[in-house]
Amino acid sequence: MRRSVAVLFLLVFAAAPVFAADALVVKGDVARELHLTLAMLRELPHVEATVTDAHHGETIAFRGVSLSVLLERAGVALGEHLRGKELATCIVAEASDGYRVVLSIGEADPKLSGSDVFIADTANGKPIDDKSGPLRLVVPRDLRPARWVRSLTALRVVKVR
Repeated sequence: MRRSVAVLFLLVFAAAPVFAADALVVKGDVARELHLTLAMLRELPHVEATVTDAHHGETIAFRGVSLSVLLERAGVALGEHLRGKELATCIVAEASDGYRVVLSIGEADPKLSGSDVFIADTANGKPIDDKSGPLRLVVPRDLRPARWVRSLTALRVVKVR
């Protein structure tokens, strides 16, 4: 009986890939789907921005990975390659509670928008708390933080056809 339970356990849990440690998934219309842990994200080059959350009236120094870096690693066209039909691409940022927002690919590309949208892993020099993190999408040019997705878990790239 114990052997049957062990075999069943292996079939159920070992057959499917387990991504429980993922902090962020980049998926959808990408060349390479990314499954990133917090440790992997912390090893990537970081940008920072001090922004004012008009909703709460506080100034916060966020630090994190540029969205464009992750999109490039996933094989999404950016920079000089972003033209024509590729401009009809959007990114759906998804939170663990089901909250979703949409960004155009042009907003995600600092070479086109002039601004770095990024995935923050620290706020004011500390890891983002459990209520808002561990990751948060930050759109520095937004006057209201409505698209600053807290508890970010996925970025879904969608080519509008």
